[in-house]
Amino acid sequence: AEKTSTFFSLMKQVNYEMTETFMPAQRTWKYFEALLLSHCVQRPPYSVGIFSKNDMVLVTQFALEHYFRCFQLFRYAFTMRHMKEITLRNSWIELPPSVFPSLVDGVPCDDAAAETDAKDEAETPPAPPPPPPP
Repeated sequence: AEKTSTFFSLMKQVNYEMTETFMPAQRTWKYFEALLLSHCVQRPPYSVGIFSKNDMVLVTQFALEHYFRCFQLFRYAFTMRHMKEITLRNSWIELPPSVFPSLVDGVPCDDAAAETDAKDEAETPPAPPPPPPP
């Protein structure tokens, strides 16, 4: 009964620390090892030897197979506040003018129109001669 109670308290404490401090899996594993070791060595008042070496191996295997294998699931299920990373970026967008000027107010450009007409005439092949009358 003492070993069972200690095991449940150990797992509860590991889960509590993981959810409260949002520890990653590696730090949670180190914390679990430290707690388990302190319950395997008889050194009053620092630690109490409840588990034997064989018990320590069994508890470690159980924790690896059932708790740390589904670590992300437990973290998501038991964490009340979910950390989300938000980044803000400034974007510079050139907006069109609210009112466009009228085309009537535009200035005609005779030189550009003459150049365009000359290019069109140069690129257009000459028309074939009309057929002779019968």
